[in-house]
Amino acid sequence: MVYSRCMRTKKVSPSPGRFDHYNALTADHIAALDAGMPVVAIPTLREYYIDLDKVLDISSDGPSKSFAFRRLQYLEGKWNLYTLLNEHQEMADSKVSGWVEYPH
Repeated sequence: MVYSRCMRTKKVSPSPGRFDHYNALTADHIAALDAGMPVVAIPTLREYYIDLDKVLDISSDGPSKSFAFRRLQYLEGKWNLYTLLNEHQEMADSKVSGWVEYPH
């Protein structure tokens, strides 16, 4: 079993929402992994290029570009404010946890 080889060196109790992507494995996913089958459907090359064309059309649209740029500026401002207000607490929390996801 492929997923059984994933091991942690230290047991930690995850905070709410921290490992949500690991909790997404269902019985169907595990059965597919055991059978050596892909867990998700892989699109064909034609489907990929159709989707790529849609993404490029949307990203080259003027109003969409302006909205996305303004939204990114707003989010960057919020992040900068957060880091200014909470950098001492973040540093203290990172030193306390001592948890490493991928041991060497």
